[in-house]
Amino acid sequence: MTKYSSKHPLTDKEEAEIQKMIASDPDSPELTDEELAKARPFREVFPSPR
Repeated sequence: MTKYSSKHPLTDKEEAEIQKMIASDPDSPELTDEELAKARPFREVFPSPR
């Protein structure tokens, strides 16, 4: 596995590798446009106790 550092900008190849790993993660799928449209602010879903 490649290790990445914040001390230098990513190359296009490194960025592509990271995006491929993100897309293949079954525990964290990317949201669809439809799912994003349904999103609500945290404070609306979980209002603070009074």
